[in-house]
Amino acid sequence: MPANSNKVAITSIYANKNTSATWDTVQKAGRQPVLISVDGNRERIRTELGEAAAQDAVYVPSLDDPIALAGALPAALRAKQIELSHWINTNDPLTPAFLHTLEQMGMTFDFLEPYASCRIKPIARRIAYKAGCSTFDAQVEQLDKPSRLPKRAQGHVVKPICGSASKGVKWIRNAESWQKYCDEQLAKQLKIAFDTNICIRGFRPYREVLVEPYLAGQEWEIDGFASGGTITICAAGYKFHDYSEELGFRELGCVIHRFNRARSAHEVATDRAIESWTNDLLGALRFTSGAFHIEAIQSGGALEMLEVNPRPGGGSVPAMIAKLTGVDLNRQCTRLWIGCSADQQPARQQHEMLLNVIVYPTQNGYIKEISNDQELFVLLDGERYLSSWFRQASRGDPVSTENGEQYLGELHLYGADVPSQDLARVSRALSNWLVDEGFVVISPERPKTETGAA
Repeated sequence: MPANSNKVAITSIYANKNTSATWDTVQKAGRQPVLISVDGNRERIRTELGEAAAQDAVYVPSLDDPIALAGALPAALRAKQIELSHWINTNDPLTPAFLHTLEQMGMTFDFLEPYASCRIKPIARRIAYKAGCSTFDAQVEQLDKPSRLPKRAQGHVVKPICGSASKGVKWIRNAESWQKYCDEQLAKQLKIAFDTNICIRGFRPYREVLVEPYLAGQEWEIDGFASGGTITICAAGYKFHDYSEELGFRELGCVIHRFNRARSAHEVATDRAIESWTNDLLGALRFTSGAFHIEAIQSGGALEMLEVNPRPGGGSVPAMIAKLTGVDLNRQCTRLWIGCSADQQPARQQHEMLLNVIVYPTQNGYIKEISNDQELFVLLDGERYLSSWFRQASRGDPVSTENGEQYLGELHLYGADVPSQDLARVSRALSNWLVDEGFVVISPERPKTETGAA
């Protein structure tokens, strides 16, 4: 990291309000933000951040092609006489290109190593195993030369090395489904328009997958940040993931509560167990500064790590955390990424818990209509709850049941305390209700614009 540089790069695929918020946080920290983007995003940058930001941005041919990005970015930075102190990238699908380019440039900063240890999942698994936060070590398999998997009663879960959400994650229960998965994933990689045969930190993210035993149990998410070596858990909650062979894993619902709001001896014991396990895991990862979104499963009486994300959770997770604790996790993520300390702590708010329900595509096609963000009252099991609808997609967007966890919208029910054994039933019912009520309408054809063009 250049000692005299105060310029911070921000990856931007599609400039929006989150880009603006990150930009503002960097500026308020006394640093100079610079966008790394593609030319097709220029107008969006101009709209969101103004002409100066669009002019000063560094444009590259591709953000997801590792070799092209590593080849183009250094020259583009030199042409504008830019030296970077940090580079912020919270776009998970761009991880391979991001890490490969940093490696080729010889650029580093304090948060880079914890980021890489989390995003390269076999590294996180091995560290968790050695720290006692996982009962199994990393097993990496090559898609073009898969080994025979040992027989397990519940089968295995396979996932991409640097995966994003549940895309490419599959429950494997026999040799035939394992070979089919490898063939399909390899065929997808070979269709990609750029060279996918690259190696990062000893792993090939496009040609290898992580194999883990399938675990049955209660899934949890843990959200918070580390600042100056101190771990702060803002909220934790139990989740329900639906699964089908056609659609894969999809999170449908979550009941999340402000951490340490426990009202019973059982809740206190649960919070203390989560806190101890989280401190052990992040300590082993040397995660001393940064925002985190951890997914775990309580199996066999103990917590098992599923993944650690070195960023806030996706979708409306930051809105949930802000509603329950007053903490802006996106702001803390940016500040901690560039070496500043956290400037907020969790505090009691009006609501201590909420239920979140997610809507996904029910068919392939395009969004014909989608409701804007709004507050409403929702009836659930005889009780009326103040709720908020968050739109996560736009009219005209292409949607597909094959896109993994492609969020279309989310519904928060404030104060709803749904027992874990009822979460599957309630989540499915509310997700279906949102579709039936027309919050999202999908058409097989792209809707016409106001001018009549499709």
